[in-house]
Formats: sequence, C-alpha cells, structure tokens
Amino acid sequence: MSSLTVSLLIVAGVGLAAIIAYNLWLGRQRQQSLSSSQADADGAGAGASSEGSGSGGAGQRQEPRLGAGGADQSSDGAALPPPQGISAATDCIVELPLEETMSGEQLITLLKGLRRVGAKPVIVEGQGEGGEGDSWSALEPGSEYRAVRIAILLANRHGPLNAMEFSEFVGALQDLAEQLSALADTPEMSEVLADARELDMLCAQLDAQIGVNVIAPEPVAVEALASMGRLLNLHDRGAGRFARLGAAGETFFTMALGESGRTLNFLLDVPRTPAAVKPLEQMFECAKQFAQRLYAEVVDDGGRPLDETAIAAIGRQLDVRYASLEAAGFPAGSPVALRLFN
Repeated sequence: MSSLTVSLLIVAGVGLAAIIAYNLWLGRQRQQSLSSSQADADGAGAGASSEGSGSGGAGQRQEPRLGAGGADQSSDGAALPPPQGISAATDCIVELPLEETMSGEQLITLLKGLRRVGAKPVIVEGQGEGGEGDSWSALEPGSEYRAVRIAILLANRHGPLNAMEFSEFVGALQDLAEQLSALADTPEMSEVLADARELDMLCAQLDAQIGVNVIAPEPVAVEALASMGRLLNLHDRGAGRFARLGAAGETFFTMALGESGRTLNFLLDVPRTPAAVKPLEQMFECAKQFAQRLYAEVVDDGGRPLDETAIAAIGRQLDVRYASLEAAGFPAGSPVALRLFN
C-alpha cells in the first residue's frame, strides 16, 4: 500500500471519528435534562419512560425526568414571544420584494419545489398588493403579491440547521431571486447557525416523551388487539400500531405492540399534545383497561407497577413541563410546537 493511500485512510478515519464524537456530544446535550424520575416523584415510584430529544433523541426509551427545564427565557433573559406561523424566534427568514406584483398562481408555480431543505421544512408567505407591516399570509391563487418571504426552520428533532442545509437554502433563494429579478439579502451563516444551536438546546430542555407498558402473560394476536383498540377508541394504524386521536385528527397518545408480542408500549409525546385534553390521564386509563382485559398490570420500563399515586406524581412534573413550553412561546400541541418537535 502506498504512503499516499495510507495518508488518505488516516485522514478519512480522523474525519469519521470527529463526526461520531460530535454526534455523541449532541446526543448527550439533548439527554442532559432526562434521567430517572424516581427521585422527582417523591418516592412514589413514578417510573414511566420518557425521552428528551429536543432534536434528535426520538427512538430510544429511558427512565424519565420531567423537570422544569429551566428554559423559560432566551439566553439574554428576555421572554421568547409566542410565534405565530413564521417567526424570527424559530426561523431564518429572507424577504424578497418584487419589482412588479405577481399572481399567487405564478409564485406557487415558481416555489412548488421549495418545501424542504435537508431535514428542515420551508414555509413561503406573501404580502398582498395593499398589505403593510406584518400582513403576511400563505400564497393563494387569485391574489396579487408585491413581496414574498421564505423561512426555514432553525431546529427540529433532527438537530439544528447545519451549514449544508443553510448553503442549500441560500442557493435556492439566489436562484429564485434571479427568476423574480429581486435581491435576496441573506443573513450571515455564522449568526444563523448560532441561533439554530441555541434554539436546539432550548428545545432539548423542553422536550419529553412519557411511556407506560402493559405486559401480557402470553403473546397478543394483532386481530384481538385491534378489536380491543376499537372498543377503547383507538385508531388502527396497522402493523400493531394504534393511536388515540382528537376531533381534528391530532394524536393524543400512541400504542404499539412490542416485538415479543406480549408488551404494549403506550407513548405520550408531550410537546405535540395539548395539556387541555389531559393526555396522561387518558393514556393511563386506556393502559389500565388493556391490563384488565389481558390479566396484566401497567408498569414502567423497569417492570415496576404504576398506580394512581405514581401517575399523579408524573402528572405534577408534566404540569411544570407544559408551563415551561407555554412560557417559551411553544405551547404544547400548537402549530409552532408541532413544527419544532418533529
């Protein structure tokens, strides 16, 4: 093997190690606020599972901690405003004033391919011909527009906006600006990426998923599970997966049959579920109903029984988390929360 080949392999190995180390560091950052809830439950045995992902931890279950998060404010101490649609608190926004008004049909055709960059969604809004100030809205056929603005989400559960995604976004904007004979005044990459990392860390502190389990004495047939699910108002998503849905189709909690065929995994995605529907209570009651039918009991990931006292302790922690989401401007179940925690 030549010395050049060896050198290239060494460089590649170092680069790969750096990427892995960075990803592990991000993972640790996202998991910092989540550990065992046993201590926080005042000895009540509140050991339901939870995940803090902020941006990338979804998929691995662990014992919960639903603390306050300490994330009610931005880094400079100012309360974050409640974002409505596009917001400087959650998006990198670029405005494109138009030389001449354009129809909604024309703009929709030009922008139809710009819906996502990497793992980040893109939103486009227009300002009407007589619009002033903040009068931005989604593009509609039959309307005339004198400006458009394009926004890319700064962070979600895939992580903060990265340099590659930002560069691709800027490239798409420049192409669009040429077609519109407009000037795309894009912000500095370093500033945008810094904002993205800050938002990602904030979301990591606010994120949580709570799970409980029902372990049957023997495997449960999918058909029998579907029949019980219908009785308990669960929507069948196929392949042993179910969900309790709201009137508008929103998900309150999910249930999935584990690989062994004996375990039913119930999961509440906290930032994506409104507090008003009392999702924890709904999920626990549903789990109890399944447990009664299967001659089983509701337990946490460690196999410890979960009773009303334990669930009440988790509920108190959950109330604090909901309050923190509200204070940060991301009320659970709101459009902005659904965008960030996705």
